[in-house]
Amino acid sequence: MRVITKLAALVLTLLAAGLAEGDSPLSGVAAATSRIGYGVNDGEGRLDLITGMGFNWIKLTAPWKQYEPARGAYDWRDLDGRVDRARAKGLKVMIRVDDTPDWASSKPGFFNAPPANDGDLANFMGTLAARYKGKVGGYEIWNEPNLDYEWGLINPDPVRFGEMLKALYPRVKLADPAAVVITGGLSTAGDGTSGPYLGDLYYLSKLVDPNQDRDPSDGYAAYFDAIGSHPYGGPYAADTPPSVARNDIGTYFRRAEEQHALVLAEARVDKPVWATEFGWFLDPAVLGQGCDFGSHFNRLKVSADFQAAQLVNSYQYAAANWPWMGPMFLFNLDMSLDSWRAACEQVRYFAILRGDGSPLPAYTALAAMPKLGVRLPNQPLAVGPADGAVLPNLSPTLNWETPAGAAQVHLQVIPANNDGPGLNLIIAAAQSFGIPAPPDWFGMLPGMGYTWRVRTTTSSAFAPESDPSWGPWSERIVFRTPSPSSSIVALVSPADGATTTNVTPSLRWSSASAQLFYWEVQISRDPAFETNPAKAIASVYQNLVHGGLTTPANSYAVPSSAPLESRAVYYWRVRPRVQGDGTPVVWTPARMFKTP
Repeated sequence: MRVITKLAALVLTLLAAGLAEGDSPLSGVAAATSRIGYGVNDGEGRLDLITGMGFNWIKLTAPWKQYEPARGAYDWRDLDGRVDRARAKGLKVMIRVDDTPDWASSKPGFFNAPPANDGDLANFMGTLAARYKGKVGGYEIWNEPNLDYEWGLINPDPVRFGEMLKALYPRVKLADPAAVVITGGLSTAGDGTSGPYLGDLYYLSKLVDPNQDRDPSDGYAAYFDAIGSHPYGGPYAADTPPSVARNDIGTYFRRAEEQHALVLAEARVDKPVWATEFGWFLDPAVLGQGCDFGSHFNRLKVSADFQAAQLVNSYQYAAANWPWMGPMFLFNLDMSLDSWRAACEQVRYFAILRGDGSPLPAYTALAAMPKLGVRLPNQPLAVGPADGAVLPNLSPTLNWETPAGAAQVHLQVIPANNDGPGLNLIIAAAQSFGIPAPPDWFGMLPGMGYTWRVRTTTSSAFAPESDPSWGPWSERIVFRTPSPSSSIVALVSPADGATTTNVTPSLRWSSASAQLFYWEVQISRDPAFETNPAKAIASVYQNLVHGGLTTPANSYAVPSSAPLESRAVYYWRVRPRVQGDGTPVVWTPARMFKTP
């Protein structure tokens, strides 16, 4: 039977002050770059060389066994110094956590085996995040967990890894809501679906949709904020299309976009990607070494000029094309200087310094590369919510640092895909703005990504948006509102099994949260509400309702222009409306009523 889906939507004002539907103030390359960060793996002994390149992130490793050698016995002295030294140079810090202590390991004596009890890892992560709240921007959980030698020589298991994330994520967020939890960067290990090496795309797919049924509700996407990726470039230029490289050696920079696309399709949520390792493999012959690495690594060798050009190309390509890409940590700065490493150890030849500490062409090229996100003198600094933060409520306070001499502030908050109400205000100079809780005039939607930015002018007279006196925008910051739940919704009337007085009844429900105001309502003679034309037995009427504008609140009246059938049995249900890039919410249990 043909299914009719009827949309009766109340139109919301897209923006409080004048952005037309479909407009985006964030179009163009500048809009696609604000998440980009310029990071380096290691290099702790040469922090001045990192900042000398204009880079602003560093990746530190924090072996769990070193900082909690016995349960509950923490020793942070070493890590305190490492974090403080990096921050003193103006660097943002990401920490990779792995290396399970034997007392907590499911396989003592084996590197990176999963813990026997995920609660032990959760306790460690909660304590770690609390100690470094405001000092560490993100935590990468494990390293390449799709490889057995990074998983205690156990066959990799994405569901087991997901359970680890599920245990630790709430502890990290409780301790530091702004901290970004990142999945362990995945190795581009081909397409394997079993055994010691799982393909990165298969691993991600099983992580976000374990049953492979296109229903992410049983997956683990809710327990990480960003996808960790290791998009090494192989022998290819950074912009080489995946279709060219995929069926050859299988290592290529744009693998990251395939990982992002998979999670977007299967988990139906737009997660940022953090490239926690990437690079190009310098031919040792450039440095006077004759090394045979076997057929695979020998294929990866590139010249010094190619390495330099593609590292620059990678940052520029990501900035121009990947608005979802976060900090990118090149691997590596200076492992070529480690005297204890064998002359032909591969990691030496991903470095951008020679063995004597002098710069390779890659270092020089990266230092000269223009970098986005460098704050100009008249540019505000967006402070909070931080990029990638998940908010505890729908009424955040936005904070920024205003340049000297500012007289007016232009503030914008843009919903994902421009889908829903946002904010576009010009106000007197200030350094914060509190967004009223719904259903007030802005009405942020739950479970959704928002982007915010701010700019200023020194003009004391009102300056319209097009006025040339406006300075540059702050960096674009993306945050998410908390996800709603149908468990706080109660259907009020008609009562279950009741007979309505007419064929245009008013349906009413209540909510334990005053901040939920936008709803989906379904009515059908089919208790399963089946919308597949091949299976449907009745029409499904679906309606979008702004509960703050209806009378009474949180209600839907069947219109007289489309009455229900007489002497019929109907079912109805409600759920909070999620828009943009939000994940759909489970419906309330359905109620039945009869028409006269």
